[in-house]
Amino acid sequence: MPSHSKFYILNSVHNSSRRGFTLVETLVYLIIFAILSVTIVNVLVTTMRSFAEARTSRALALSGIVLERAARETRAALSIDTAGSILDSHPGKLKLNSTDDSGNPKTLEFYLESGVVKLKEDSVVSGALTSSYLEITNLVFRSASSSHGAVVKMELSARDQRDRYARVKNFNTSVVLRGGY
Repeated sequence: MPSHSKFYILNSVHNSSRRGFTLVETLVYLIIFAILSVTIVNVLVTTMRSFAEARTSRALALSGIVLERAARETRAALSIDTAGSILDSHPGKLKLNSTDDSGNPKTLEFYLESGVVKLKEDSVVSGALTSSYLEITNLVFRSASSSHGAVVKMELSARDQRDRYARVKNFNTSVVLRGGY
């Protein structure tokens, strides 16, 4: 038998014992895999929390648009229907006497129903001004007279029902009616 074939046999026996993983290599791979898995899960959880936080902040900020709409309509109104309004208490209702674009009289009514702010135009429900996942925890309208005419102070507090921290955002504004200028 030639000497080089003997070397080949010894070399192949030596290499065949190195084809698998050692216990140390397996442990190193498992540790690396565990670290990567934990890192990926943490990134996903952080991303989901950030998304939920942004969604809540946006929803609460959008609830302020309700107060802006009520302020704009109040500013354009001719007078407050105090008999049809619920003032100085929660849940408040504000009924305004106004005119449409053609100058015809119309009434607007802002009120709270099942935690949602709604608007009626001429006793017909126009729809909800807040979404169902926002809970309005405080809606108060206050009326006062000044030397410039009627003033309406509006208070609104909103909470996103999906928010696990139950944060409440408060909005306040005061408006002088157009007829008082």
